[in-house]
Amino acid sequence: MIEAHIERGVAVSTADAYLRDKKLRIMVLRLRSDLAPLVADPSLPHRAASLALERARSGRVAYDFEMEYTDPSKLFCSEVASSFYGELGVRLWMGLSTISATGLRRWLSAFGVRHFETQNRRIWSTTRSGRRGRSGAIPERSSGPHRQRRI
Repeated sequence: MIEAHIERGVAVSTADAYLRDKKLRIMVLRLRSDLAPLVADPSLPHRAASLALERARSGRVAYDFEMEYTDPSKLFCSEVASSFYGELGVRLWMGLSTISATGLRRWLSAFGVRHFETQNRRIWSTTRSGRRGRSGAIPERSSGPHRQRRI
């Protein structure tokens, strides 16, 4: 398992160790089977995972508290997957979320967050369309490049 851990930065652990660490939620993504790059190269997920593992083992990769998804020098949770798929030409997030609630922005700023329009799909937010809700709830029939299931 490869994750961006607030205390350690990008970390590699066994599945058992990952699950022993208390998680409030886990998001599992898989590419759509009809996605053109996956059809052309069925090893695409393996290649993305290999890139992520190589980067995680190459030295300390700090947690991206700023949530600057365009800078791969530090990574936050969803950026761990998206940056490596991005290197292979696959864009995981079709849109961005805007964190707009004043109290939430102030609280996150205290942790170092500087970018409030981001690909992090697990935060209560107001989307560009103005709808309020948990923006990561992409249905199984999503038209995006991945399918999402919360466990």
